[in-house]
Amino acid sequence: SITVTHSSGLYATVWSSSTSGYVTFSGTGSQEIDAIVGFKKTYSGVTFDAGVLYYIYPRSRPAGDASKGDFFEPYADIAYTYGPVTAKVTVNYAPKQKALALDQGQTGLFKNNDNVYLAGDLSASIPKTPLGLTAHLGHTWGPSWLSLGKEYTDWGLGATLTYKQLVFGVSYVDTDGVFTLANGKNAARSGVVVSLGASF
Repeated sequence: SITVTHSSGLYATVWSSSTSGYVTFSGTGSQEIDAIVGFKKTYSGVTFDAGVLYYIYPRSRPAGDASKGDFFEPYADIAYTYGPVTAKVTVNYAPKQKALALDQGQTGLFKNNDNVYLAGDLSASIPKTPLGLTAHLGHTWGPSWLSLGKEYTDWGLGATLTYKQLVFGVSYVDTDGVFTLANGKNAARSGVVVSLGASF
């Protein structure tokens, strides 16, 4: 991912990742690209952030596939910092769209759906050390493609290490959902995520 910010508070981000086939109805999607435009400002320790994400799945449909994978999702969050601790609440709302129908519009038998995601995050730096701790809890509502027709909860615990402009991270993530792929694997199983970020 890469983010460009302006002193006014406006920012733009492009994020990309390889994906498993479950993200599209045809099961052929192998990449996700997120285009994000938002506005972020801090007043007296309170940070407000709002914007729109557009999810893109290139080459995700073979010839004759009528489904649609791309969709947009407005979001907003508010964060408060007190000493070394920051708490944040986020809400994402994806309006009714073809890509959120349970078959993503492939058969036309399912109506377009919307989806709501609510999450809380805590992060804390350990004084006089380069270490930090993170915690996350979120829940998805709506019988949409994003939840495969069911609600589910996700959570995570992690740690970070800052060295100059670099931030190393490791976190454990899990959900209470079961998303079975065509190959029989559960895409919602727990895992460990390792990350590296840089600011300049």
